Amino acid sequence: MNEIRKITELLRKMIAADQLKEVMSVLQQLLEGSPLLNDVVILSGQYEGLEKNTRLGTILRENARVEKNTIMNALTGLVNELEENYQLYPVIQENGKNYLQTPESRVLGYTFNEHLTRELITAIKPYAPAAQRFLDKVALISDWESKPQINDKAKEIIAYSFVGVIGVQLGKLMAIGKEDFTADKPKTYVEKCLHIARQSFDLILFSMFSRLWDEMKKRPLTLPEETRKLIRKRLDHLKGPELDEQFALLINLYPVLLDINSELHLPEIEAMEVHLNEGTELHQAVKNLQKLSQRLEQEPLELADCAEAETQLTVLLSHFSFLVSYRMASIKNISYRQARHNEPAYIHHFAALGIDSKANKDAEKSIYTQDTAHTDAVLLYKGDHYQDCIVLSPFVIDYNALTFEGGSRICFYQLQPMEEELLEYLFLEDNSIVNLEFKGIQKADTNLGDLVMNKETYRMFNLDCVVSQFQEARRCLLGDALNFDDL
Repeated sequence: MNEIRKITELLRKMIAADQLKEVMSVLQQLLEGSPLLNDVVILSGQYEGLEKNTRLGTILRENARVEKNTIMNALTGLVNELEENYQLYPVIQENGKNYLQTPESRVLGYTFNEHLTRELITAIKPYAPAAQRFLDKVALISDWESKPQINDKAKEIIAYSFVGVIGVQLGKLMAIGKEDFTADKPKTYVEKCLHIARQSFDLILFSMFSRLWDEMKKRPLTLPEETRKLIRKRLDHLKGPELDEQFALLINLYPVLLDINSELHLPEIEAMEVHLNEGTELHQAVKNLQKLSQRLEQEPLELADCAEAETQLTVLLSHFSFLVSYRMASIKNISYRQARHNEPAYIHHFAALGIDSKANKDAEKSIYTQDTAHTDAVLLYKGDHYQDCIVLSPFVIDYNALTFEGGSRICFYQLQPMEEELLEYLFLEDNSIVNLEFKGIQKADTNLGDLVMNKETYRMFNLDCVVSQFQEARRCLLGDALNFDDL
């Protein structure tokens, strides 16, 4: 039987037994933080007044009976409303008492995203002037994170400050926390925390893969066997990335890249090198998140799991707070222009990925410049210009840019199924799968000019290029081709 129904049946028996004070005491405790609590407090005051008037003899017996029946009926109505509208809300026990966890309640000191907001707004202040200004303004406000209007502003700053797609996903996590409680909410919330953690690792790892690939195209390099083994495990994974494997790859790959060329990794990682070891706070957070990941499909999750996921994600993102100083862009197309007697120039049409300070998502822009850029590519960069950037494609792609569709559809490489010419990407907006299969649209005798004249064949050509680039990157990094002959 549902825990709420057990309690409401007991409360009805107590009302029938004239235990009204006890009923109101249970309801006040159970509904702490709920909109119904005010009704209970009013009835409790009325009942105390009735008892006092009865004791002093200032009320007629018949009038006292009518007033008491009115209070009993009101309590019964509250119990009925509790059973009807709050069946999906969990009952939590603390110190032998029952508490109902509603979106408005603050039992056990846990409110969705409060801890994450308080810690992250502080962690990102070295990289985000808006965060520093916010903290200056709330410095004298105690418990500002518990005040919704102030807390919401901090959440907004965090979402638009974090790099591109990570900021968007943090915004979604904040929105989940505000939703009404349902039986599925704990799982949805924990899944989103895990999703953000995995994509944060992948963003860093893919930037390293990309720069290492560029370096290996310039000069021959042989990576240590353990590094190649871990890279192969990520690129050839048949199930998708696991957090403990991503962490192991990061702590192995960083010193290798440092030995090859100190500019191959994100420079901020050097400052957090001490945390890239087993037994550190970051490593423990990864282990705890991995445990939650393993439990997702095995047993129902509870609010305590949400608190755990939020705490561990906060640790991880606090260490990765340097991502706030980066931006992402998706190059949609580049056109050439040279008016007579003028210098030639290019028009770049691109999407500034993420949320900006005006709440625009993936805002599309154009610039007129003499600089070139990689076409149909997702870029990671610092500052206001993406000319000095890391090209994340083919590990991160904008499917809509490749297929000439409106908006952006940012996808992260997930895995490569048994078929070598098929790649699986994850569309971050809704966690749906996007498969890219090599079609071989360009033959030896194909006229590329004719091919791109047809929109459909042009789309196929773009997607073929992604698969070809991925296979080239894989062969370069690992020194071999994917082979299933031994299976």
